[in-house]
Amino acid sequence: MGNNCSKKTSFIKSIVEPSCLTPFDRFQVPFVALQEATNNFDESLVIGVGGFGKVYRGVLCDGTKVALKRYGPGSQQGLAEFLKEIEMLSQFRHPYLVSFIGYCDENNDMILIYEYMENGNLRSHLYGSDLPSMSWEQRLEICIGAA
Repeated sequence: MGNNCSKKTSFIKSIVEPSCLTPFDRFQVPFVALQEATNNFDESLVIGVGGFGKVYRGVLCDGTKVALKRYGPGSQQGLAEFLKEIEMLSQFRHPYLVSFIGYCDENNDMILIYEYMENGNLRSHLYGSDLPSMSWEQRLEICIGAA
């Protein structure tokens, strides 16, 4: 899982003159880097399935643990939602919101890349699961902080 980085993916972002970039170019990640991070999208690394498609756990060549949402054939979402998510999430950073790392739109694939949440997602802590539940004070703090 991302341990055997090729020369092609030893760096994630190209060094490009900032004035030449479109607003989202700095978030673009090569498809080959994501293949390596997920052992070619190995099914054993699937951590969830949603309206967009499967979500894979992976490790980029720099050691960053990521969750990759890969557009699936039966997805209820499309290009407009993909672009809107990139636009919105690339502008926000907050301790209570998962960080957006980048995206890939090569080889007819649409993939969104997020930081991997080691302790599971908020929903798992709020609603019945084997993870510790949160106090009402913690829930309120998160709601206010995210708002």
